[in-house]
Amino acid sequence: MRRIYTIIPLVILVSGIAIVLYSTFKSDDAFTENLINSLSKSLEKDLTDYLNPLRDEFLGISEKYNTKWEDHMGEDSLAEYLIPSIAGTPAFGSVMLYNDKGYNFLIYRERNTYVTSLLTPDHQQTGVIWSRRLYDNTVSSTWTEVIKGQMERREFVQGIMDEIASDDESVIWTGIYQSRLLKEPVIAAAMDWTSRADSSIYICTIELPVRLIIRHLQKFSRYDNRRIFFAMNSGQLIDIPERVPDTIRTFEIEHIDGLLGTIQDSIILTLLDSWKALGGEVDMTFFQELGDEEWWIHIREFNSFERINAVGIAMTEASMKMGIIRTYSRIIITIAFLLISIILYLIASKKRKIKSPAKVPQDEKDDWQKMIQKGESQHLEFKSALRMDMNLGQVNPKLEDVIVKTIAAFSNGEGGKLIIGVADNGDILGLEPDFSSLRKQDSDYFEIHLRNILKQQFGVTFITTNLEILFPVIEAREICAITIGKGTEPAYITTVDKNGNKTERFYVRSGNSSQEIQSLKEITEYIGKRF
Repeated sequence: MRRIYTIIPLVILVSGIAIVLYSTFKSDDAFTENLINSLSKSLEKDLTDYLNPLRDEFLGISEKYNTKWEDHMGEDSLAEYLIPSIAGTPAFGSVMLYNDKGYNFLIYRERNTYVTSLLTPDHQQTGVIWSRRLYDNTVSSTWTEVIKGQMERREFVQGIMDEIASDDESVIWTGIYQSRLLKEPVIAAAMDWTSRADSSIYICTIELPVRLIIRHLQKFSRYDNRRIFFAMNSGQLIDIPERVPDTIRTFEIEHIDGLLGTIQDSIILTLLDSWKALGGEVDMTFFQELGDEEWWIHIREFNSFERINAVGIAMTEASMKMGIIRTYSRIIITIAFLLISIILYLIASKKRKIKSPAKVPQDEKDDWQKMIQKGESQHLEFKSALRMDMNLGQVNPKLEDVIVKTIAAFSNGEGGKLIIGVADNGDILGLEPDFSSLRKQDSDYFEIHLRNILKQQFGVTFITTNLEILFPVIEAREICAITIGKGTEPAYITTVDKNGNKTERFYVRSGNSSQEIQSLKEITEYIGKRF
């Protein structure tokens, strides 16, 4: 049975993988152009889910701060509004809010705290004051940074503002750069609006850690050598790498044009040149050989975020199909693991059920002791041992046959109780002699051995529904007390003679002993009356 438990999950696993391999390479949906199109749809959905909170945050900030900064835009009130936004949107690393009058507020996440600072137009100090805040906006500590940080912030702001001023769009994106605040590669998005109160130009910039974007697109890591990128209305391109870059340049004012979407990947550039030569239409799938590799690319229209007009994904045909296989193989392996876990749990439960003899309450122990004191009867019989012959000092298989015969006789009659480990005169002998003859010397293994004997003669249903096996401790010795119910059908036992011939025998209770009925006529008459 255990082999079957082990083989079934393996058969399911192997069959599942075979089905996946067949369907991947033979079904109509597995044609390469359909696969790349399906991946493109999945990419569009994942990016939409990722960017929607950023869009909503931009809209929320622009709507809330359509006023004069100096009216109610102090550091505390800005932090109170933006801390829940950052906490509720894990994709956000930092948020900077500033205007053309010289106000500049910055907040970024650091572990479970939020660091803020505010620069005003008249800020002439040699340092920038930073505050560390908890989620409830409580300031836990403050410190001052030398003027370099202040100058870098003003350069960053000026570069973004100049770029927005020279662009027809209200949102711009940067390529990947090393954030000085978060100390990791990021992509930033900036949006501007004009205040209805004083016509000031406001800009909000949000930094998105690249590692979180890659994590959000983790399903695409199954595909080797994949390429993912955004295409902007302006022609700007931003690629999403397979892994976080080890080294990346920082945001410098003189390099801002380069940071705003320069792709260095030669494969993407070659494929995009081909796309433009084909007309540059969105929702296009095309194929191109590059060296020894066959590359497929799909560029899809993207309307979920301002300025981004398309997203693209490209990969080789071989990596595409291997990625599909990995995807479904993981599902099958997961299902097989769950099946194996369930089966192992059932096996363990069965072992516990078999290996843990029922505990006998004290009042039931007293009942057994009183029963033994009354002696054997038509409904009670004692046996010194299951298999250890006390006279011979060795295992005697015939004793096990006697146990089987007695249980059959009780079942064929009105039921009864059989106690092993008690002499005919009622002396408590215990099961120690039987324990010493077994591979494991305890009542757990004794019960396993006893049930195996009875299962061979009567079957699982009989011993499950018609027997109760307990192990009371009487006079500091463990005995085996078997309660046999009144059977619902005749119980025969099978014996084998010296020549290997099998014979079915029928036993009943007669007084305080078990007797065989040998006459077929008598057996038929008894069964007719009893059952």
